[in-house]
Parts: sequence; structure tokens; C-alpha cells
Amino acid sequence: MKPPKVPPRARALFSQTLAERAAYRNGLTLFFGALLGANLALLDGLDIRSYITLVALLAGVVMAFQLIGRSRSRLYSFVNLGIYAGLLAYAVAYKDSLALGLAAGRLDQLLATLAIWLLGLAMIELIPIIDEADLHPEKEDPE
Repeated sequence: MKPPKVPPRARALFSQTLAERAAYRNGLTLFFGALLGANLALLDGLDIRSYITLVALLAGVVMAFQLIGRSRSRLYSFVNLGIYAGLLAYAVAYKDSLALGLAAGRLDQLLATLAIWLLGLAMIELIPIIDEADLHPEKEDPE
């Protein structure tokens, strides 16, 4: 027995078009990129080595985020993300030994920003795609 067919309008409530997915992804990236930049601007007193280490790590994480849903290979994107997540986990576990020179709580704020960003991207990727044509079925012309 086949499950009942879900009307197109109901499916539209729990799905997104490719254009909507791109818009959601771009909006999140713009917002969290600005927020990450604002967090970096508040990092006073970092020596150049610590600053370069932190910026390189954050750049890698942001690039890994951008691969999610865009890479030809999901395995590659998740392995890449796993590597940077591991580096971030190391940063949390051994933040005192990293000697980044961050003020108390700054690393936690940066990590919270990245975690919320990743959660938002994951939510966008998990919402199914619907074809634009399914949203506006052609009306039959009565003759």
C-alpha cells in the first residue's frame, strides 16, 4: 500500500528550493563571517605568532564549513570538517597550553560562534530540496 501523496503546498513548508538553500547558506556565511571578524577585532595583545596561528585555524574551519553541501564528495567535506573539528577540540581541551594569549573567555566565544554557525549549516543541509516546478503546478486550461 502506497503512502498518501503529500500536497505540494504541504511539502513546500518542510522543504526548500536550491535558490533558497543558497540564500540561507549565504546569509549565514555573511552574518557569521562578520561576527567572526568582530570577535577577531577584539583580540588585543596577541603576538604575531599567536595571531597567525589563530587566523589560520579559523580560516581552515570557515573553508571546511563552505565545503559542506558544495563538495563533489561528501566524504571529503566531512573528513576535512572532522580534521578542523579535531583541531578545535584540541584547542578547547588544551587552551592553556596553546599560549595564544587570548583573554579569558575569548576562545570560548570564538568556539561558540563556530558551533552555532555549524549547527545552522547542518540544519540547512538537512532540509530536503523541492523542485521549483512542484511549488507551482501548471493549471489545466478548461476547454
